[in-house]
Amino acid sequence: MADQDLVDYIKENKAKYGVDTLRKGLLAQGISYKEFKEAMEMVEQEEDEKIAGFLTDAPEVREETIIVKEYIGRGARGAKEYQKKAGEVIGNVSTALGVGEKDKTLYLDIIKYGAIAFVFFNIITTVFKYFGGRIVYPKVAASLGVFGHLALPDVLMIKIELWPLTLSVLWSAVLGGVLTFLFVKYIARFWPFSIWLKFQQKLFYFYIIFEFIFGIFINGLISAISGIYLLGYLIVLVGIVIAAYLSSNYLANVLETKHEDAIKRLVR
Repeated sequence: MADQDLVDYIKENKAKYGVDTLRKGLLAQGISYKEFKEAMEMVEQEEDEKIAGFLTDAPEVREETIIVKEYIGRGARGAKEYQKKAGEVIGNVSTALGVGEKDKTLYLDIIKYGAIAFVFFNIITTVFKYFGGRIVYPKVAASLGVFGHLALPDVLMIKIELWPLTLSVLWSAVLGGVLTFLFVKYIARFWPFSIWLKFQQKLFYFYIIFEFIFGIFINGLISAISGIYLLGYLIVLVGIVIAAYLSSNYLANVLETKHEDAIKRLVR
């Protein structure tokens, strides 16, 4: 039977020195070739048993892998079922709104890209409202002191906070999708938008009219008519024109690229 101390010594140093070097060194120290051979066979036997044990455990790893794949597969099927149900809901809503089967993809794009365009429009106009507010505020503060910010109309801002801006962006996405749908389906062919032939021009003036009525007139001119705010209003108006131009160009280009014939049929 092999000497266990010799076996342990070979296991510890085999990788470091190699079998040939160990054999020569041990034989030089008085270990017989028979003792070395028996110890070496014991080391190799233990290594073979470890390998066999590893191979025996391998099916468990494969089984776990299969379980993970099945879980992922169920998740993918669940996502497809969710998309299918969402599509059915959108389809039912579209039908209720009078959208024909052939136009459902078109109107989904109108809602989606209309929401994106309106978010761009909202962000740009918000920046100009901030610029207008910061320019006007020193004059207001000089007259009213620390309460000057309370006298500013809502259309003029002196600070932009993250949470209100986030809510505003989310609301503008919802509002933009709805408004763009209503505009393309019902409003674009009527006066004053019937004056302009290009889809981009219709959208441009729609953005300006909408924001002027609800952004400037209601939140500014009605609540605070004063010459001190005039420069701020002019800056906001410039921002609205720029935002309307960029947003209408984006939306018109996307929709006309994807649905040129359908857009011409709907808005002309």
